[in-house]
Amino acid sequence: MPKNTKKITDAELKKLGIKRVPTDAYHVGSYKYSNLTDALAEVERPKTKHKDISLQKNKILKLCKVLKLRSQFN
Repeated sequence: MPKNTKKITDAELKKLGIKRVPTDAYHVGSYKYSNLTDALAEVERPKTKHKDISLQKNKILKLCKVLKLRSQFN
């Protein structure tokens, strides 16, 4: 198998029996959806959910910083 699959041409893929098919992706905030219905559902969710996630993420990042500092002294 080729190491750098990004450089395989459509002709090479065709020889292998592989067909490249473009797909849509929907980004909502930090989430990525392949289904439009799911992306729309995310938009409809209460905004407080996103605020709660942001607060949790900030707490986790702060904790990671603290743990990194502690590991330097151990």
